[in-house]
Amino acid sequence: MAIAILMKGGGSGSGSDDVTASKAQVLQGYTAVTSDSDDEPAAGTMPNRGTNYQTPRNVGWDTSRGILWMNIEKGYYGDPSGDNNYVWKDIAAARSQLGITAGKILAGQNIGGLAGTATSDANASAGYIYSGKTAYVNGTKITGSMSVSSLVSFSTATYSTTQITASWQWPWAGPYSGIAICGKTGGYPDNIWDSRVYTGHGNNYNLGASTSVIIGGLQPGQTYYFRAWLYCTTSAGDLYSGYKQATAATKPQGQQVFTSSGTFTVPANIYSIDVFCVGGGGAGGRYYSASDGKQFGGAGGGGGYTSTRKNIAVSPGQSYAVTVGSGGIQPGSSYDTAAPGGTSSFGSILTANGGEIGKEGNRLSFTTHPSGGAGGSGGGGGLKLQYDADGNFKELGIGGNGGSDGGNGGAGGTSTLGTSIITNGPGGTGQGTTTRAFGDSNGTLYSGGGGGSSYYTAGGQGGSGGGGNANSAGAANTGGGGGGSSVRGGNSAKSGGSGIVIVRWGY
Repeated sequence: MAIAILMKGGGSGSGSDDVTASKAQVLQGYTAVTSDSDDEPAAGTMPNRGTNYQTPRNVGWDTSRGILWMNIEKGYYGDPSGDNNYVWKDIAAARSQLGITAGKILAGQNIGGLAGTATSDANASAGYIYSGKTAYVNGTKITGSMSVSSLVSFSTATYSTTQITASWQWPWAGPYSGIAICGKTGGYPDNIWDSRVYTGHGNNYNLGASTSVIIGGLQPGQTYYFRAWLYCTTSAGDLYSGYKQATAATKPQGQQVFTSSGTFTVPANIYSIDVFCVGGGGAGGRYYSASDGKQFGGAGGGGGYTSTRKNIAVSPGQSYAVTVGSGGIQPGSSYDTAAPGGTSSFGSILTANGGEIGKEGNRLSFTTHPSGGAGGSGGGGGLKLQYDADGNFKELGIGGNGGSDGGNGGAGGTSTLGTSIITNGPGGTGQGTTTRAFGDSNGTLYSGGGGGSSYYTAGGQGGSGGGGNANSAGAANTGGGGGGSSVRGGNSAKSGGSGIVIVRWGY
Protein backbone atom coordinates (compact mmCIF):
# COMPACT_ATOMS: atom_id res chain seq x y z
CA MET A 1 0.00 0.00 0.00
CA ALA A 2 1.35 3.43 -0.89
CA ILE A 3 1.76 6.08 1.84
CA ALA A 4 0.26 9.47 1.02
CA ILE A 5 1.11 12.81 2.65
CA LEU A 6 -2.12 14.52 3.58
CA MET A 7 -2.21 18.24 2.91
CA LYS A 8 -4.45 20.26 5.25
CA GLY A 9 -3.55 23.81 4.23
CA GLY A 10 -1.28 25.95 2.10
CA GLY A 11 2.29 24.87 1.59
CA SER A 12 5.54 26.68 2.02
CA GLY A 13 5.92 27.24 -1.62
CA SER A 14 6.39 23.55 -2.68
CA GLY A 15 4.67 22.38 -5.88
CA SER A 16 3.83 19.22 -7.85
CA ASP A 17 7.40 18.84 -8.96
CA ASP A 18 8.51 18.50 -5.36
CA VAL A 19 6.29 15.51 -4.40
CA THR A 20 6.05 11.92 -5.57
CA ALA A 21 2.51 10.88 -4.54
CA SER A 22 -0.20 10.93 -7.16
CA LYS A 23 -3.93 11.45 -6.69
CA ALA A 24 -4.38 7.63 -6.81
CA GLN A 25 -2.20 7.38 -3.73
CA VAL A 26 -4.29 9.85 -1.74
CA LEU A 27 -7.36 8.46 0.10
CA GLN A 28 -10.71 9.55 -1.17
CA GLY A 29 -12.11 12.42 0.95
CA TYR A 30 -8.72 14.02 1.38
CA THR A 31 -6.92 16.62 -0.74
CA ALA A 32 -3.28 17.23 -1.44
CA VAL A 33 -0.87 18.72 -3.91
CA THR A 34 0.27 15.69 -5.86
CA SER A 35 2.62 15.01 -8.67
CA ASP A 36 -0.29 15.07 -11.08
CA SER A 37 -2.30 18.09 -9.65
CA ASP A 38 -0.46 20.98 -11.38
CA ASP A 39 0.64 22.56 -8.11
CA GLU A 40 -2.98 22.79 -6.94
CA PRO A 41 -4.61 20.85 -4.11
CA ALA A 42 -6.58 17.91 -5.53
CA ALA A 43 -8.93 15.25 -4.14
CA GLY A 44 -7.45 11.83 -3.69
CA THR A 45 -8.82 8.92 -5.74
CA MET A 46 -7.66 5.93 -3.63
CA PRO A 47 -10.83 3.90 -2.75
CA ASN A 48 -11.60 3.54 0.92
CA ARG A 49 -12.56 -0.16 1.28
CA GLY A 50 -13.72 0.16 4.86
CA THR A 51 -12.87 -1.70 8.03
CA ASN A 52 -14.25 -5.27 7.92
CA TYR A 53 -16.72 -5.97 5.13
CA GLN A 54 -14.75 -6.25 1.92
CA THR A 55 -14.06 -9.74 0.54
CA PRO A 56 -10.99 -10.91 -1.37
CA ARG A 57 -11.80 -11.97 -4.88
CA ASN A 58 -9.81 -15.21 -4.82
CA VAL A 59 -8.02 -17.43 -2.36
CA GLY A 60 -5.66 -20.26 -3.29
CA TRP A 61 -2.68 -22.43 -2.49
CA ASP A 62 0.76 -21.94 -4.00
CA THR A 63 2.37 -25.25 -3.13
CA SER A 64 5.60 -24.43 -4.94
CA ARG A 65 6.19 -21.52 -2.56
CA GLY A 66 4.33 -23.00 0.37
CA ILE A 67 1.93 -20.10 0.78
CA LEU A 68 -1.78 -19.37 0.99
CA TRP A 69 -2.53 -16.35 -1.18
CA MET A 70 -5.43 -13.91 -1.44
CA ASN A 71 -6.21 -11.56 -4.28
CA ILE A 72 -7.73 -8.18 -3.15
CA GLU A 73 -8.73 -5.02 -4.98
CA LYS A 74 -6.69 -1.81 -4.84
CA GLY A 75 -7.59 0.65 -2.10
CA TYR A 76 -7.36 1.53 1.55
CA TYR A 77 -8.64 -1.07 4.00
CA GLY A 78 -9.59 0.04 7.53
CA ASP A 79 -10.14 3.24 9.48
CA PRO A 80 -7.31 5.79 9.33
CA SER A 81 -7.94 6.60 12.96
CA GLY A 82 -8.53 3.02 14.14
CA ASP A 83 -6.15 0.20 15.02
CA ASN A 84 -8.40 -2.94 14.67
CA ASN A 85 -8.59 -3.15 10.92
CA TYR A 86 -8.79 -6.44 8.97
CA VAL A 87 -9.81 -7.98 5.66
CA TRP A 88 -12.15 -11.03 5.62
CA LYS A 89 -13.81 -13.52 3.20
CA ASP A 90 -16.90 -15.74 3.72
CA ILE A 91 -15.61 -19.09 5.01
CA ALA A 92 -17.89 -21.20 2.81
CA ALA A 93 -16.64 -19.37 -0.29
CA ALA A 94 -13.06 -19.73 0.90
CA ARG A 95 -13.53 -23.52 1.42
CA SER A 96 -15.00 -23.83 -2.06
CA GLN A 97 -12.13 -21.89 -3.66
CA LEU A 98 -9.58 -23.92 -1.72
CA GLY A 99 -11.27 -27.25 -2.69
CA ILE A 100 -11.95 -28.26 0.90
CA THR A 101 -14.84 -30.79 1.07
CA ALA A 102 -16.26 -33.01 3.77
CA GLY A 103 -14.90 -36.05 1.97
CA LYS A 104 -11.38 -34.73 2.45
CA ILE A 105 -11.78 -34.31 6.17
CA LEU A 106 -11.74 -37.36 8.42
CA ALA A 107 -15.01 -38.24 10.04
CA GLY A 108 -15.14 -36.71 13.54
CA GLN A 109 -12.90 -33.81 12.56
CA ASN A 110 -13.92 -30.22 11.78
CA ILE A 111 -12.19 -27.57 9.69
CA GLY A 112 -13.67 -24.09 9.63
CA GLY A 113 -17.07 -25.41 10.70
CA LEU A 114 -17.11 -28.19 8.06
CA ALA A 115 -17.52 -31.67 9.55
CA GLY A 116 -15.53 -34.39 7.83
CA THR A 117 -16.99 -37.58 6.36
CA ALA A 118 -13.87 -39.39 5.12
CA THR A 119 -13.04 -42.70 6.77
CA SER A 120 -9.76 -44.46 7.18
CA ASP A 121 -10.93 -47.96 8.08
CA ALA A 122 -12.14 -49.24 4.63
CA ASN A 123 -10.26 -52.32 3.44
CA ALA A 124 -11.52 -52.86 -0.13
CA SER A 125 -8.88 -53.24 -2.79
CA ALA A 126 -9.15 -53.23 -6.59
CA GLY A 127 -9.80 -56.96 -6.56
CA TYR A 128 -13.01 -56.40 -4.61
CA ILE A 129 -14.37 -53.80 -7.04
CA TYR A 130 -15.84 -54.96 -10.37
CA SER A 131 -13.60 -54.42 -13.35
CA GLY A 132 -14.20 -51.07 -15.05
CA LYS A 133 -15.86 -49.50 -12.00
CA THR A 134 -14.25 -46.97 -9.62
CA ALA A 135 -14.62 -46.23 -5.90
CA TYR A 136 -12.99 -44.11 -3.21
CA VAL A 137 -11.36 -46.08 -0.43
CA ASN A 138 -9.98 -43.98 2.48
CA GLY A 139 -9.99 -40.98 0.21
CA THR A 140 -8.20 -42.69 -2.66
CA LYS A 141 -9.94 -43.39 -5.98
CA ILE A 142 -9.51 -47.03 -7.01
CA THR A 143 -10.33 -48.66 -10.35
CA GLY A 144 -11.67 -52.17 -9.81
CA SER A 145 -10.17 -55.31 -11.24
CA MET A 146 -12.61 -57.92 -9.87
CA SER A 147 -14.20 -60.28 -12.45
CA VAL A 148 -16.23 -63.50 -12.42
CA SER A 149 -13.94 -66.50 -12.79
CA SER A 150 -14.12 -68.37 -16.08
CA LEU A 151 -14.94 -72.05 -16.47
CA VAL A 152 -12.05 -74.46 -16.18
CA SER A 153 -13.44 -76.42 -19.14
CA PHE A 154 -16.53 -76.64 -21.35
CA SER A 155 -17.47 -79.29 -23.92
CA THR A 156 -20.52 -80.55 -25.84
CA ALA A 157 -21.42 -83.94 -27.29
CA THR A 158 -24.15 -85.55 -29.38
CA TYR A 159 -26.98 -87.07 -27.33
CA SER A 160 -29.96 -87.57 -29.66
CA THR A 161 -31.59 -86.08 -32.72
CA THR A 162 -32.87 -83.11 -30.70
CA GLN A 163 -30.49 -83.04 -27.71
CA ILE A 164 -26.89 -82.16 -26.92
CA THR A 165 -24.99 -82.90 -23.70
CA ALA A 166 -23.10 -79.89 -22.29
CA SER A 167 -20.39 -80.61 -19.69
CA TRP A 168 -18.18 -78.22 -17.72
CA GLN A 169 -15.94 -77.81 -14.70
CA TRP A 170 -16.52 -74.96 -12.25
CA PRO A 171 -13.56 -72.73 -11.33
CA TRP A 172 -11.63 -73.27 -8.11
CA ALA A 173 -12.45 -69.76 -6.88
CA GLY A 174 -15.59 -67.64 -6.94
CA PRO A 175 -17.62 -65.68 -7.21
CA TYR A 176 -20.24 -67.31 -9.45
CA SER A 177 -23.94 -68.12 -9.26
CA GLY A 178 -24.45 -70.29 -12.33
CA ILE A 179 -23.81 -70.82 -16.02
CA ALA A 180 -25.45 -69.28 -19.09
CA ILE A 181 -25.19 -71.27 -22.34
CA CYS A 182 -26.12 -69.89 -25.75
CA GLY A 183 -26.20 -72.02 -28.90
CA LYS A 184 -27.25 -71.71 -32.53
CA THR A 185 -26.51 -73.02 -36.01
CA GLY A 186 -24.37 -71.23 -38.55
CA GLY A 187 -21.89 -69.67 -36.12
CA TYR A 188 -21.18 -68.82 -32.52
CA PRO A 189 -23.56 -66.58 -30.54
CA ASP A 190 -22.59 -62.92 -30.54
CA ASN A 191 -23.23 -62.25 -26.85
CA ILE A 192 -24.75 -63.53 -23.62
CA TRP A 193 -28.29 -62.80 -24.85
CA ASP A 194 -27.97 -64.36 -28.31
CA SER A 195 -29.92 -67.67 -28.54
CA ARG A 196 -29.85 -68.60 -24.84
CA VAL A 197 -30.55 -72.34 -24.42
CA TYR A 198 -29.73 -72.90 -20.74
CA THR A 199 -29.42 -70.91 -17.52
CA GLY A 200 -28.68 -72.71 -14.25
CA HIS A 201 -26.04 -74.67 -12.41
CA GLY A 202 -26.46 -78.34 -13.29
CA ASN A 203 -26.59 -80.83 -10.43
CA ASN A 204 -23.27 -79.93 -8.77
CA TYR A 205 -22.02 -76.35 -8.50
CA ASN A 206 -19.31 -76.72 -5.86
CA LEU A 207 -15.93 -75.11 -6.46
CA GLY A 208 -13.92 -77.16 -8.94
CA ALA A 209 -16.74 -79.70 -9.47
CA SER A 210 -17.69 -81.18 -12.85
CA THR A 211 -21.29 -81.42 -14.01
CA SER A 212 -23.45 -81.58 -17.13
CA VAL A 213 -26.94 -80.97 -18.50
CA ILE A 214 -28.88 -82.17 -21.53
CA ILE A 215 -29.97 -79.33 -23.79
CA GLY A 216 -33.11 -80.16 -25.80
CA GLY A 217 -35.40 -78.58 -28.35
CA LEU A 218 -32.80 -78.69 -31.13
CA GLN A 219 -33.17 -79.68 -34.78
CA PRO A 220 -32.04 -83.12 -36.05
CA GLY A 221 -28.83 -83.47 -38.01
CA GLN A 222 -27.59 -79.93 -37.31
CA THR A 223 -24.23 -78.64 -36.06
CA TYR A 224 -24.66 -76.24 -33.14
CA TYR A 225 -22.16 -73.66 -31.94
CA PHE A 226 -22.16 -73.05 -28.19
CA ARG A 227 -20.67 -70.43 -25.89
CA ALA A 228 -20.85 -70.59 -22.10
CA TRP A 229 -20.41 -67.80 -19.55
CA LEU A 230 -20.44 -67.94 -15.77
CA TYR A 231 -22.59 -65.32 -14.10
CA CYS A 232 -22.73 -63.87 -10.59
CA THR A 233 -25.99 -62.35 -9.39
CA THR A 234 -25.52 -59.12 -7.41
CA SER A 235 -27.68 -56.23 -6.25
CA ALA A 236 -26.33 -54.30 -9.22
CA GLY A 237 -27.39 -57.04 -11.67
CA ASP A 238 -25.68 -60.09 -13.16
CA LEU A 239 -21.93 -59.99 -13.73
CA TYR A 240 -20.43 -62.29 -16.39
CA SER A 241 -17.14 -64.03 -16.96
CA GLY A 242 -15.34 -64.52 -20.23
CA TYR A 243 -16.72 -67.36 -22.38
CA LYS A 244 -15.61 -70.79 -23.49
CA GLN A 245 -16.98 -72.38 -26.65
CA ALA A 246 -17.58 -75.78 -28.25
CA THR A 247 -19.52 -77.39 -31.11
CA ALA A 248 -21.59 -80.57 -31.43
CA ALA A 249 -24.08 -82.02 -33.90
CA THR A 250 -27.45 -83.61 -33.19
CA LYS A 251 -28.07 -87.06 -34.59
CA PRO A 252 -29.68 -87.17 -38.02
CA GLN A 253 -33.10 -88.63 -38.72
CA GLY A 254 -33.36 -91.30 -41.35
CA GLN A 255 -34.98 -94.53 -42.42
CA GLN A 256 -34.40 -97.49 -44.68
CA VAL A 257 -37.31 -99.20 -46.42
CA PHE A 258 -37.02 -102.88 -47.41
CA THR A 259 -39.36 -103.95 -50.22
CA SER A 260 -37.44 -107.18 -50.59
CA SER A 261 -35.28 -109.24 -48.27
CA GLY A 262 -31.80 -107.94 -47.47
CA THR A 263 -29.45 -106.80 -44.70
CA PHE A 264 -29.64 -103.71 -42.51
CA THR A 265 -26.37 -102.20 -41.24
CA VAL A 266 -26.58 -99.65 -38.43
CA PRO A 267 -25.24 -96.25 -39.62
CA ALA A 268 -22.47 -94.36 -37.85
CA ASN A 269 -23.41 -92.56 -34.62
CA ILE A 270 -26.73 -94.40 -34.39
CA TYR A 271 -27.43 -96.27 -31.15
CA SER A 272 -31.21 -96.69 -31.21
CA ILE A 273 -33.66 -97.67 -33.97
CA ASP A 274 -37.37 -98.33 -34.50
CA VAL A 275 -38.57 -101.26 -36.67
CA PHE A 276 -41.94 -101.79 -38.35
CA CYS A 277 -42.83 -105.10 -40.07
CA VAL A 278 -45.79 -105.99 -42.29
CA GLY A 279 -46.42 -109.60 -43.29
CA GLY A 280 -47.61 -110.56 -46.75
CA GLY A 281 -51.33 -110.40 -47.50
CA GLY A 282 -53.36 -113.63 -47.81
CA ALA A 283 -54.69 -114.73 -51.19
CA GLY A 284 -58.38 -114.20 -52.00
CA GLY A 285 -60.73 -117.18 -52.33
CA ARG A 286 -61.85 -118.56 -55.74
CA TYR A 287 -65.43 -118.66 -56.95
CA TYR A 288 -67.03 -122.09 -57.38
CA SER A 289 -70.05 -123.50 -59.19
CA ALA A 290 -71.14 -127.00 -58.14
CA SER A 291 -73.21 -129.49 -60.15
CA ASP A 292 -75.95 -129.40 -57.52
CA GLY A 293 -76.59 -125.73 -58.17
CA LYS A 294 -74.47 -124.26 -55.39
CA GLN A 295 -72.65 -121.10 -56.48
CA PHE A 296 -70.07 -119.25 -54.41
CA GLY A 297 -68.11 -116.03 -54.70
CA GLY A 298 -64.64 -116.13 -53.11
CA ALA A 299 -63.93 -114.33 -49.83
CA GLY A 300 -61.20 -111.70 -49.49
CA GLY A 301 -57.80 -112.56 -48.05
CA GLY A 302 -56.69 -111.04 -44.74
CA GLY A 303 -54.10 -108.25 -44.76
CA GLY A 304 -50.69 -109.11 -43.36
CA TYR A 305 -50.26 -108.68 -39.61
CA THR A 306 -48.16 -105.73 -38.47
CA SER A 307 -45.73 -105.36 -35.57
CA THR A 308 -43.67 -102.46 -34.21
CA ARG A 309 -40.79 -102.17 -31.79
CA LYS A 310 -39.21 -98.88 -30.82
CA ASN A 311 -35.97 -97.81 -29.16
CA ILE A 312 -34.05 -100.97 -30.00
CA ALA A 313 -30.50 -100.56 -28.68
CA VAL A 314 -27.95 -101.08 -31.47
CA SER A 315 -24.31 -100.31 -32.22
CA PRO A 316 -22.92 -98.60 -35.33
CA GLY A 317 -21.89 -101.17 -37.94
CA GLN A 318 -24.08 -103.94 -36.50
CA SER A 319 -25.94 -106.00 -39.17
CA TYR A 320 -29.39 -107.62 -39.16
CA ALA A 321 -31.02 -109.98 -41.67
CA VAL A 322 -34.29 -108.60 -43.05
CA THR A 323 -37.00 -110.84 -44.52
CA VAL A 324 -39.93 -109.40 -46.45
CA GLY A 325 -42.91 -111.78 -46.60
CA SER A 326 -44.35 -112.56 -50.01
CA GLY A 327 -48.04 -112.21 -50.81
CA GLY A 328 -50.14 -115.37 -50.69
CA ILE A 329 -50.82 -116.88 -54.14
CA GLN A 330 -54.12 -117.94 -55.69
CA PRO A 331 -52.99 -119.97 -58.72
CA GLY A 332 -56.30 -120.03 -60.52
CA SER A 333 -56.33 -123.70 -61.56
CA SER A 334 -56.05 -125.52 -58.28
CA TYR A 335 -58.17 -125.08 -55.20
CA ASP A 336 -55.59 -126.59 -52.95
CA THR A 337 -52.61 -124.33 -53.46
CA ALA A 338 -53.97 -120.89 -52.43
CA ALA A 339 -51.66 -119.62 -49.70
CA PRO A 340 -51.51 -117.24 -46.75
CA GLY A 341 -49.05 -114.37 -46.84
CA GLY A 342 -45.42 -114.90 -45.89
CA THR A 343 -43.83 -113.79 -42.60
CA SER A 344 -41.71 -110.63 -42.47
CA SER A 345 -38.94 -110.30 -39.88
CA PHE A 346 -36.04 -108.17 -38.63
CA GLY A 347 -33.33 -110.50 -37.38
CA SER A 348 -34.62 -112.39 -34.35
CA ILE A 349 -35.97 -109.19 -32.84
CA LEU A 350 -39.32 -108.73 -34.60
CA THR A 351 -41.69 -110.75 -36.82
CA ALA A 352 -45.07 -110.16 -38.48
CA ASN A 353 -47.12 -113.09 -39.81
CA GLY A 354 -48.89 -113.10 -43.15
CA GLY A 355 -52.67 -112.75 -43.56
CA GLU A 356 -54.88 -115.82 -43.98
CA ILE A 357 -56.48 -116.84 -47.29
CA GLY A 358 -60.12 -116.09 -48.10
CA LYS A 359 -62.31 -119.21 -48.03
CA GLU A 360 -63.04 -120.94 -51.33
CA GLY A 361 -66.41 -122.22 -52.43
CA ASN A 362 -65.47 -125.81 -53.28
CA ARG A 363 -64.63 -126.60 -49.65
CA LEU A 364 -68.03 -125.49 -48.39
CA SER A 365 -71.30 -127.24 -47.73
CA PHE A 366 -74.64 -125.70 -48.54
CA THR A 367 -74.93 -124.28 -45.02
CA THR A 368 -71.34 -122.99 -44.83
CA HIS A 369 -70.45 -119.65 -46.33
CA PRO A 370 -67.14 -118.26 -47.67
CA SER A 371 -65.62 -116.28 -44.77
CA GLY A 372 -62.92 -113.62 -45.15
CA GLY A 373 -59.38 -114.38 -44.09
CA ALA A 374 -58.09 -113.13 -40.70
CA GLY A 375 -55.10 -110.82 -40.61
CA GLY A 376 -53.92 -107.31 -39.85
CA SER A 377 -57.27 -106.23 -41.26
CA GLY A 378 -59.91 -108.90 -42.06
CA GLY A 379 -60.94 -109.88 -45.58
CA GLY A 380 -64.51 -109.36 -46.76
CA GLY A 381 -66.92 -112.32 -46.73
CA GLY A 382 -68.07 -114.04 -49.94
CA LEU A 383 -71.59 -114.66 -51.27
CA LYS A 384 -73.34 -118.03 -51.75
CA LEU A 385 -76.26 -118.78 -54.14
CA GLN A 386 -78.24 -121.85 -55.19
CA TYR A 387 -80.71 -122.58 -57.99
CA ASP A 388 -84.30 -123.29 -56.97
CA ALA A 389 -86.37 -126.23 -58.23
CA ASP A 390 -87.27 -124.38 -61.40
CA GLY A 391 -83.66 -123.51 -62.10
CA ASN A 392 -84.02 -119.88 -61.09
CA PHE A 393 -82.10 -117.79 -58.50
CA LYS A 394 -82.20 -114.22 -57.34
CA GLU A 395 -79.08 -112.40 -56.11
CA LEU A 396 -79.55 -109.37 -53.82
CA GLY A 397 -76.22 -108.88 -52.08
CA ILE A 398 -72.56 -108.54 -52.98
CA GLY A 399 -69.33 -109.59 -51.27
CA GLY A 400 -68.20 -107.81 -48.11
CA ASN A 401 -65.69 -104.99 -48.04
CA GLY A 402 -62.20 -105.61 -46.72
CA GLY A 403 -61.35 -104.23 -43.28
CA SER A 404 -58.99 -101.28 -42.66
CA ASP A 405 -56.57 -100.18 -39.92
CA GLY A 406 -56.83 -103.38 -37.92
CA GLY A 407 -60.60 -103.75 -38.25
CA ASN A 408 -62.70 -106.77 -39.22
CA GLY A 409 -63.81 -107.40 -42.79
CA GLY A 410 -67.40 -106.83 -43.78
CA ALA A 411 -69.84 -109.73 -44.16
CA GLY A 412 -71.12 -110.67 -47.61
CA GLY A 413 -74.59 -109.51 -48.59
CA THR A 414 -77.74 -111.64 -48.60
CA SER A 415 -79.48 -113.59 -51.34
CA THR A 416 -82.84 -115.32 -51.68
CA LEU A 417 -83.82 -118.87 -52.59
CA GLY A 418 -87.55 -118.99 -53.12
CA THR A 419 -88.95 -117.42 -50.01
CA SER A 420 -85.83 -118.08 -47.91
CA ILE A 421 -83.17 -115.44 -47.18
CA ILE A 422 -79.67 -116.84 -47.10
CA THR A 423 -77.06 -115.06 -44.94
CA ASN A 424 -73.67 -115.07 -46.59
CA GLY A 425 -70.04 -115.29 -45.54
CA PRO A 426 -68.76 -113.34 -42.49
CA GLY A 427 -65.77 -110.98 -42.67
CA GLY A 428 -62.38 -112.05 -41.38
CA THR A 429 -61.07 -110.87 -38.02
CA GLY A 430 -58.58 -107.97 -37.89
CA GLN A 431 -55.75 -107.66 -35.36
CA GLY A 432 -57.64 -104.98 -33.42
CA THR A 433 -54.80 -102.45 -33.35
CA THR A 434 -53.73 -99.85 -35.89
CA THR A 435 -51.85 -100.99 -38.96
CA ARG A 436 -50.28 -97.58 -39.50
CA ALA A 437 -46.49 -97.47 -39.74
CA PHE A 438 -44.89 -97.64 -36.27
CA GLY A 439 -48.32 -97.28 -34.68
CA ASP A 440 -48.13 -93.52 -35.23
CA SER A 441 -51.40 -91.70 -35.79
CA ASN A 442 -49.98 -90.03 -38.90
CA GLY A 443 -48.17 -93.11 -40.19
CA THR A 444 -48.85 -94.65 -43.61
CA LEU A 445 -51.71 -97.14 -43.57
CA TYR A 446 -50.93 -100.79 -44.45
CA SER A 447 -52.59 -104.25 -44.42
CA GLY A 448 -56.02 -103.59 -45.89
CA GLY A 449 -58.24 -106.68 -46.15
CA GLY A 450 -59.25 -107.98 -49.58
CA GLY A 451 -62.83 -107.43 -50.75
CA GLY A 452 -65.16 -110.46 -50.91
CA SER A 453 -66.93 -111.43 -54.12
CA SER A 454 -70.34 -112.68 -55.21
CA TYR A 455 -70.68 -115.31 -57.90
CA TYR A 456 -71.79 -112.92 -60.62
CA THR A 457 -71.62 -109.28 -59.45
CA ALA A 458 -68.66 -107.05 -58.83
CA GLY A 459 -68.26 -107.62 -55.10
CA GLY A 460 -66.75 -105.70 -52.18
CA GLN A 461 -64.06 -103.03 -52.04
CA GLY A 462 -60.59 -103.66 -50.70
CA GLY A 463 -59.73 -102.13 -47.34
CA SER A 464 -57.60 -98.96 -47.18
CA GLY A 465 -53.95 -99.85 -46.98
CA GLY A 466 -53.54 -101.97 -50.11
CA GLY A 467 -56.43 -104.45 -49.96
CA GLY A 468 -57.49 -105.79 -53.36
CA ASN A 469 -61.02 -105.26 -54.62
CA ALA A 470 -63.05 -108.28 -55.63
CA ASN A 471 -61.25 -109.86 -58.59
CA SER A 472 -57.97 -107.96 -57.98
CA ALA A 473 -54.73 -108.63 -56.12
CA GLY A 474 -53.49 -106.83 -53.04
CA ALA A 475 -51.01 -104.00 -53.70
CA ALA A 476 -47.32 -104.89 -53.57
CA ASN A 477 -45.40 -104.00 -50.39
CA THR A 478 -48.53 -103.09 -48.47
CA GLY A 479 -49.46 -106.48 -47.02
CA GLY A 480 -52.92 -105.98 -48.56
CA GLY A 481 -55.16 -109.06 -48.85
CA GLY A 482 -56.15 -110.37 -52.28
CA GLY A 483 -59.75 -109.92 -53.42
CA GLY A 484 -62.11 -112.87 -53.80
CA SER A 485 -62.89 -113.89 -57.37
CA SER A 486 -66.19 -114.23 -59.20
CA VAL A 487 -67.19 -115.93 -62.43
CA ARG A 488 -67.01 -112.58 -64.17
CA GLY A 489 -63.51 -112.06 -62.90
CA GLY A 490 -62.34 -115.44 -64.10
CA ASN A 491 -59.91 -117.66 -62.32
CA SER A 492 -56.97 -115.27 -62.63
CA ALA A 493 -54.71 -115.00 -59.59
CA LYS A 494 -56.07 -112.84 -56.75
CA SER A 495 -52.89 -112.92 -54.72
CA GLY A 496 -52.10 -110.93 -51.59
CA GLY A 497 -49.67 -108.02 -51.65
CA SER A 498 -46.09 -108.54 -50.45
CA GLY A 499 -45.06 -107.19 -47.07
CA ILE A 500 -42.57 -104.51 -46.11
CA VAL A 501 -40.00 -103.77 -43.39
CA ILE A 502 -39.10 -100.20 -42.39
CA VAL A 503 -36.22 -99.21 -40.11
CA ARG A 504 -35.94 -95.64 -38.85
CA TRP A 505 -33.76 -93.70 -36.42
CA GLY A 506 -33.81 -90.28 -34.88
CA TYR A 507 -37.56 -90.16 -34.25
